[in-house]
Amino acid sequence: MLEEWKIIADYQFGFRKRHSTVEQVHRTVPEISQDLEKKKHCSAVFLNIQQAFDKVWHIGLKYKLKNILLHPYYSILQSYLTNRTFRVRYLDANFLTFPIDSGQSPWTPLTADLPTLPTLSEVITATFADNTALLSSHENSQIASTSLEK
Repeated sequence: MLEEWKIIADYQFGFRKRHSTVEQVHRTVPEISQDLEKKKHCSAVFLNIQQAFDKVWHIGLKYKLKNILLHPYYSILQSYLTNRTFRVRYLDANFLTFPIDSGQSPWTPLTADLPTLPTLSEVITATFADNTALLSSHENSQIASTSLEK
């Protein structure tokens, strides 16, 4: 369903068939090797947001799901993310119950929104879970870097 409706970008690897770490490496390493052979500069930006999926804001995730899913599917997923709580228990004593407003869910890959511009086809975006690599190559190192800045 995610692939059919194009809910997750094709450059998002992880959590999907034929989109493992190895496939992402096989996708990007040849690009870098080709740039080296052609004596091009390959500029890169690597982003790693520590525990990004563990801090997903449930209200924002529900908003996004509501905009992309049919109502029956949204209702099921929304019920999973609504009124979640956890309780601390030690031996036989119960303590306070606390709400869960953020955290990991099976749908956190949907939150990996990166802006894409069709005019920047020279920039390769490669994500795996919450890690992102942006690659740009050009004969001129300034142009390669400027493409990443855009």
